[in-house]
Amino acid sequence: MKIGIDLRFLKQWDYYSKFILELVKNIIKEKKLDNFIIFVNILYSQTNFWENTKNIIVNTWNFFDEQIKFNKILQKEKLDNAIFFWYNKPIKYKCNYIIFIPDLEEFHFTPKKNIFKKYFDNYLLSENSKNANKIICFNENIKNEINDKLNIFEDNIKIITPFFNIKQVESKDINIDIRTKYNIKDNYFIYYFWEWESKNLDRLIEVFDFFKKENINKSLVILDKFTVSDVSLRKKVIQKNLNDKIFFIWDVSESEKTLFFKHSLWVIYPVLYTVFPFMFSNAINYNSQIFSSNLENIKNIFWNKIIYFNQTDTKDIYNKIQKNQQNNIDYTNIIKEYNIQKTTEMLNNIIK
Repeated sequence: MKIGIDLRFLKQWDYYSKFILELVKNIIKEKKLDNFIIFVNILYSQTNFWENTKNIIVNTWNFFDEQIKFNKILQKEKLDNAIFFWYNKPIKYKCNYIIFIPDLEEFHFTPKKNIFKKYFDNYLLSENSKNANKIICFNENIKNEINDKLNIFEDNIKIITPFFNIKQVESKDINIDIRTKYNIKDNYFIYYFWEWESKNLDRLIEVFDFFKKENINKSLVILDKFTVSDVSLRKKVIQKNLNDKIFFIWDVSESEKTLFFKHSLWVIYPVLYTVFPFMFSNAINYNSQIFSSNLENIKNIFWNKIIYFNQTDTKDIYNKIQKNQQNNIDYTNIIKEYNIQKTTEMLNNIIK
């Protein structure tokens, strides 16, 4: 069988991208009798998968490239099946294909875009979902959302359980006092999730403003470069005079990131919406205590392993993180339950 895999969307700093890349590598490794055509962007053009693959570089920067140029490439390859990991695909390509819909965040939190772009994206999502042989999502909740909002026949929607991208953290003796280097005097939370419209950081700013006024020794360290580069957010921190409470740390090396996690007490995730918390992989790697929004999709995975707060109630966020101290955490059962082999097997069954 000749299978096309669309990896044009991959980004180097994206948790979903990392998940898909590892999943694809595992699928290719296990399906050695099949041939894979991998459509990649220029950043991943040198990625070496396996002998039964061929990389095709597709640079799609605009509507024309996406809908016309890429469609011609797909048609030319005469694929038996194709897998798209998001709804951005040529509408006219209606051969056998599987499409992933990891979430419907754009329905709940519309990003800033012009009217035409918004309309066209909604049209893409609707049409490409309707014409797919199978739609893959990550839990029963999002399956119901897809069925309800996109009017997709329920039997066409299949669920696979994702996995956490766990990497062994090397323990190195690095002779750096990370707090002294960045002038962090208090125990601190880490925020490293580059969520967009739903990241809910305004409430966190309010919470740490209260901490400063009440002389509570807790700070916030923001590590991801996308949130750090949010100028409006940084202006709010400056206006409230919270530069000694909220720290924006640029370009953190792997060795320094290890130190930040090692010497932190908590990781905090105040997001308003998520389907699967891929971004918890780092916290799990470092056995960090997680404070999270009280969302059903997170609770169904972590149960009592982490501490929850009401993500829409600033007072509750304040109370939960003000009272709790660090606990000994063991994520072993989570790692065993959400593993790459289980996900690969589920996807393989759908491809068959």
